[in-house]
Amino acid sequence: ALHPLAKLPTFAKPGDACADLYATEERHLVEGDGFVLVPTGIAIELPEGWDAVVRGRSGMAAKAGISVHVGTIDAGFRGEVCVIMTNTVKGSVYVVKPGDRVGQMA
Repeated sequence: ALHPLAKLPTFAKPGDACADLYATEERHLVEGDGFVLVPTGIAIELPEGWDAVVRGRSGMAAKAGISVHVGTIDAGFRGEVCVIMTNTVKGSVYVVKPGDRVGQMA
């Protein structure tokens, strides 16, 4: 973990293919402001030839109009895993709080 509020990815149910990712810092997603990087406070090290994919949670898109842009983490990447988010609801602000589930990683 890279941040004191970091939470390791968790699987919601046995057999799930993706693990939930959690925010470590508050971010305000304002419609029309474009992409916002939401830090997770974690870093991973993958074996050569492997990758991880960060993607959205369907509930956030359906209920709140929040899009997560797919991101690939290659085996050589050594930085913090972040989730790239956008608010698509005209005239709104969506607040991400520390501890919120913000994406999934496969």
